[in-house]
Amino acid sequence: DHDESDADNEEQNTSSAKGNDNKALVENDGNDDDSEDDDIAVVNVESDEDDGDEEENDENVEPQPDEAMNRFDEQRFQQNLEDRLREEEEEHDQNDQAGNNDVGPPGMGVGDNGLPNDMMDDDPAMDADINIALDELLGVRGPLLVVIRNLLWLLAFNTLYLALFAFIPRLIGSVALSLWRSGSQAVYNASNMTLLGNALALNVSNATILTESNTTAISDYSILGILYAIENEGARLKTTFRLKDFGSVAVGYACVAAGVVFLRYLWVLFRYRSNTVTVRRAEDVEDEELRETIMEMNRLAEGLGAGIGPMNDGLRAGGIHLPPNEHNQANNGFDDDGNVLVGVALDVILEAAASIVKVGVLLFLKMFLLPVVLGFCLDLSTLSLFQRTFDDSILYAGRDLFSFLFLHWVAGISFMLLVTVSVLQLREVAHPNVLSHVIRPQEPQPDLLGNLLHDPLVTHAKRLILSLVIYALLLVLQVYVPIYLWVNNLFGTSQFFKLRFSYLLTTRLQIPIELCIFHLCMLAFLERNKNSIGELQHYWLKFICSWMGFSTSLLPHEVEKFQLIGTKPVFDSNRLQADQIWVELSKKSSSKEREAKIEEELLNALQAPNDPDRVTNGQTRPNGERVVTIGSDYIRLPTKDDGSVLLPTRVGRYRLKRGLVSEAEDGSLGCSVEVWVEVVGETIARPPEGWDDLGVGGADVQGRWAWDKEKKSSIEEGVAQRTTFFEKGQGTIQKFFVATKIALLLFLSWTAATATSSLLLITPLAVGRSVFALLRLPDNFTHDPFCFALGSAVVFPLLRRVMVSFKSDENTMTGRLLTWVGSFHPPPLQKFTVLATAGVLWFALIPILAGFSYDTLFVWADDR
Repeated sequence: DHDESDADNEEQNTSSAKGNDNKALVENDGNDDDSEDDDIAVVNVESDEDDGDEEENDENVEPQPDEAMNRFDEQRFQQNLEDRLREEEEEHDQNDQAGNNDVGPPGMGVGDNGLPNDMMDDDPAMDADINIALDELLGVRGPLLVVIRNLLWLLAFNTLYLALFAFIPRLIGSVALSLWRSGSQAVYNASNMTLLGNALALNVSNATILTESNTTAISDYSILGILYAIENEGARLKTTFRLKDFGSVAVGYACVAAGVVFLRYLWVLFRYRSNTVTVRRAEDVEDEELRETIMEMNRLAEGLGAGIGPMNDGLRAGGIHLPPNEHNQANNGFDDDGNVLVGVALDVILEAAASIVKVGVLLFLKMFLLPVVLGFCLDLSTLSLFQRTFDDSILYAGRDLFSFLFLHWVAGISFMLLVTVSVLQLREVAHPNVLSHVIRPQEPQPDLLGNLLHDPLVTHAKRLILSLVIYALLLVLQVYVPIYLWVNNLFGTSQFFKLRFSYLLTTRLQIPIELCIFHLCMLAFLERNKNSIGELQHYWLKFICSWMGFSTSLLPHEVEKFQLIGTKPVFDSNRLQADQIWVELSKKSSSKEREAKIEEELLNALQAPNDPDRVTNGQTRPNGERVVTIGSDYIRLPTKDDGSVLLPTRVGRYRLKRGLVSEAEDGSLGCSVEVWVEVVGETIARPPEGWDDLGVGGADVQGRWAWDKEKKSSIEEGVAQRTTFFEKGQGTIQKFFVATKIALLLFLSWTAATATSSLLLITPLAVGRSVFALLRLPDNFTHDPFCFALGSAVVFPLLRRVMVSFKSDENTMTGRLLTWVGSFHPPPLQKFTVLATAGVLWFALIPILAGFSYDTLFVWADDR
């Protein structure tokens, strides 16, 4: 009995304990629900063992209603979160398949706290923290001392920046120029050569500058005379930024760069002379801390294009070398591991300084000097058109040197951008065999500084010279020659091209602001409308080439179908091996040689097909290539020595296909090869949409023509073969006729490009001036930059609408206009009366009243 009572008591205690546990579990679930309202915690997946334990503990307990609801809410939240994460992963996989790299990896879909990133981005607490930090930085919040401290730090950094990049170079340049003048004066005194002395001392005779009636006239147009005139004009007007200041800063930078290069090669020479060519590996250094320091410096040097070379590398240009220890070479001051760090540090410092000089010189040449030179050439080319003289430009440089340099830089960089965009668009518009192998496409350069560092100076020099030649040639053809013909041979000068300016602010402030605005607008305009330039080129070339018969020679076409032109037996007359012509064709190394072989020998040996009009639509491979039938890329033919040859199935515009087994004249069976030729279809519309998006991939994704060994896009793989201008068998008269047509094509294209660019510059200015004339504003209020901006806001949207109408595939703009006019039906009399009354009110009476009110309130009042 006692045992039974004890067992009953234990069973009751166990039941009560389970009840307490269940009650605590319900309370905890309720607390968890309350906490979920405030902050959703990360969903943790428990192990299977824990789940099994919970099931054992709860299998005898009947869940309460609140507990069931809480568990249901938790399961529903977890299911929704898992579904959302699964959808993000599926969307990411789809974007990866489509080649979109803008979407991050699946792990990016959830933040550190388990929430999706879009929920984290909308976190008001995070936005509040950012706003508070920004307000404290700007001084909106916090004490006044914080604002003063931030302002002082800003002034300190600006002062340090000006001292490092302006004052110190100017000081070095001034000292260098003073030493140069002193040395050249000594040479002049010793040699008594007036011309050489003046040239070396940068002196110009007083006859160069004639100051009369508070103006400066130039009589010496040499380089020194022009520079002296600019400096004299600045000194006369007492300008702040003068040529001598700019020259001192430039000479200072040049001296610093030359000094760095000199020290770098002096250190290389020292290493060579001190027999430090036999270098050691970094692993040979015994001190572990020293070895780690050296390797850290080596990683820095490798980022600059150099590194510690192995023992057998010898003396490398720009390389980092460890000097030998005391067991190797003679004592040179760096013979123990304690002094190794000094040599490596000097190597890294000089390498870093030389890399900075290299990048700085390249950026100065490409981003400053070249645009300024091109802008100055543009200025010289347009002097006669704008009725200005060379003296005006030189004296303007003396009055405001900063605006002069900024103006020519903006003009030059705008010309470079326009030429670059036009040439790149023309590369994509023409057939891929015309320009795609000559002009390099625009490529993403995530490591631009790295490319500048690692490419040798010879490569940069070649690119710079090639760019300069292209820009200079186009400047002469598109700017100088048209203006020269317009002014001297056609229409002469016109008052329309005499620019008018009216400044609300001082010129030294308003001109740079307007140039900044123009440069930003030019960048935005080219970025948005660069494909429109390519479309204009496509329409023009499509029109002129179809008229002159050069469409298949210059523009890409689709392969519409294939036509059979003949067959040729595989075996020779002895039927022992493949015909010799097939063997010779397979030995050709390039597609051009094989195509020439086919046209020279094979076409004459073909047997005419039974059906001369036999054609097939062909098939398209997954990569876009057009073939007669999808199969192998080669046809295997036997040879006499029990070998075989491989005959390509695609040779230029020809396709080879294994023919059917046929019965010969002697009753035996034989094989043949069919020769098909491409039938050119419609012109491919170029450039493709989004071809210039550098973030989506290479040529195969963008749809542009491939460069060098890039993978071709499906469009390029399916382009019909280009026909050459001069075909074999043409006589001298025919070649002369074709050459004349090519010259005419170039002349008409040059005329069209010049006329289009001129209209795009003249029309907005004319429209803006017309608006000023309609408003009856005086001439001294006319500001041509504002007139051009106002006219551009009217002209370019209309031009864009016209381009869209031309791009429509439904019908031409003229056809749609005629259709719209033809669909007009006269309305009923009452409706026509209302329409006529509204037209008279809106388009006649109201404009007259508005113009009369404006004339009365502004024009007449101003006259009185």
